[in-house]
Amino acid sequence: MSKKLTSLKGMHIDQFMEIIEDKQQLSVRSARLIPLIKPGDEMALTSIFLSALKLVKEFRDEIFSDVGLSRAGKVYVFTEVSFKELNNEQPDGLIIVVGGGKIKDAALLEMKNKNSLLKEDQVQSYLAVAKKYDIKKLITVSNQFVSSPTQSPLNVKPPKGVDLYHLSWSYILTKAHILLFKDRPNIEDEDQVEIMREVVKYFDHEKSGVTGFTLMKKGWKEITEKIRTGSAIKKSDPELMEAVSSWLEEERDMALMLSRELGILVQSGVKKFKNDLKGRQEYEAKSLLDGKSLSSTLTVKDAASDVIVSACFDTRIVQMEVFLTPPEDKTNRGKIGWIRNQMLAAQKRNPEDFAKIADELALYIYITRQKVPEKVGLDKLEDAWENFKDVDIKEFGIRQVKSLGRNFEGVQRVVTDIEAMLLAYYKGIVQYLKPWVKPAPKVPQKEESKSLDNLD
Repeated sequence: MSKKLTSLKGMHIDQFMEIIEDKQQLSVRSARLIPLIKPGDEMALTSIFLSALKLVKEFRDEIFSDVGLSRAGKVYVFTEVSFKELNNEQPDGLIIVVGGGKIKDAALLEMKNKNSLLKEDQVQSYLAVAKKYDIKKLITVSNQFVSSPTQSPLNVKPPKGVDLYHLSWSYILTKAHILLFKDRPNIEDEDQVEIMREVVKYFDHEKSGVTGFTLMKKGWKEITEKIRTGSAIKKSDPELMEAVSSWLEEERDMALMLSRELGILVQSGVKKFKNDLKGRQEYEAKSLLDGKSLSSTLTVKDAASDVIVSACFDTRIVQMEVFLTPPEDKTNRGKIGWIRNQMLAAQKRNPEDFAKIADELALYIYITRQKVPEKVGLDKLEDAWENFKDVDIKEFGIRQVKSLGRNFEGVQRVVTDIEAMLLAYYKGIVQYLKPWVKPAPKVPQKEESKSLDNLD
């Protein structure tokens, strides 16, 4: 008779194996890299994902770091998990990490693919299972987007002692793409590189069940129309939150799209709402009501500036902007010349991509104690300094503005237009910009000591 299952944490791995072999309290199926399940099935995707975590160390380290799982120890992965004492509750997956012969960390998984959405009652019941068996983490995976793994697309509160994480399939796939970026894999073992490549091919296939963000919810179109016609919008209107949640999913998709292009993870979201998706949604809803626009910040490591992406509902335009602080040791003529030279350098280095956005680009000069910046066209930059002789230039903004017209309210077209615009903006100008760096302080030169021969 196997030991009664009460707590996974601290249980010896041999006792755990006895319990799952007995199948009276807990039944599981070992995850397989090549499962005998048709492509596109939720369990096939789950099995391949979990197997990749076990087999590819660097992939495991990336994902485990996101969800707070211990990266030290032997990993076991299972699918089709069934807890017999709890009405056969069946989470889709179980990960256990073993060190010193005992289970030191574990996580349950609830998975959805294709257009299937996570269900609050289901996730709530799995949180209760995790609590009962001292499993410290529940990880949900679906094609729903959040800004951070610590956020959940559901309005559920985990019990004390259990942490809830969420990963989108697109985020997982992006992490895998970065590990294999441009035939310079960040995976040490060559065999694991090939395993990762095969997993990525499966995830990339149209039948796998992995999808990116492709269209806004219908509330996006309804809010756009209301703002355009001047109709009243209430905080309680469901279409308002649909528009906001659509934008936040698009924000994350923009970051992941750019991540795959650059081979590094682009950050998005607002730091203070890292663990509070509902708080972020309410904050953005107020911004939309008050300012008729929504904005997102994308942070690219080592880029000269964050990229600010804004959707303006009243004018149906989308704008991208980066900000650069000018050199402190230059006159206004020198400051404007400094930024002009950078834009000319971008044009020279990549004339084709620069030409695609040139008509939509302008320089915005931010002046101390002036709320609205001054706009200067690219063709006016050479002599622009003459209009700024007696002001304090504090910052430059390089802004691309595109009118989407009817496409703005097109729930699918607006997504493709924004993401194409972002990639063109980054390739045409952002990747070539350099920030001004204040020079290090220098030790002043001392006067040469007078020769002793000259002393009286």
